[in-house]
Amino acid sequence: MGEGIAIKPVDGTVVAPADGEIIQLADTKHAFGIRTELGQEILVHIGLETVALKGEGFEVLTTMGAKVKKGDPLIKADLDFIEKNASSTIIPMVVTNSAEDKFDFDWKNLTNTVAGETEVFVSKLK
Repeated sequence: MGEGIAIKPVDGTVVAPADGEIIQLADTKHAFGIRTELGQEILVHIGLETVALKGEGFEVLTTMGAKVKKGDPLIKADLDFIEKNASSTIIPMVVTNSAEDKFDFDWKNLTNTVAGETEVFVSKLK
C-alpha cells in the first residue's frame, strides 16, 4: 500500500496533512485522499473497521477537487461513537504511491503530534 504512519487522535477534527487537492472522499465519510503539490497521493483512513459505520459518526467539511492547505479541517469524527462501534480510532496515513520510487522520505520519530502543526515527514523528488 505504501509508506505511512498511524496516529491515535485525541480530537475528532481531521485536517489536511499537506497542501494539495482532495482526490478522493469515501461515500462512507471515513477516508479521504489528497494529492500534494509534489504528486504524492496520501490516503487518510479514520479509524479501523469504520467503513461498516456507513458514514455515521462523520461529518465531511470539504468537497472533491477542493484545494486545501495543511491544517485545513476536512472531516469531523465523533471519536466516542467510533470507539464504541468500530475496532479503533487509530488513523492510518499512507502515501499510496510511495512505491513508485519518485520520492525521498524522512519520517519523523514522534510520540506526540499537533494536527496541522507537527511535521510527520519531509519529502522531496528524487
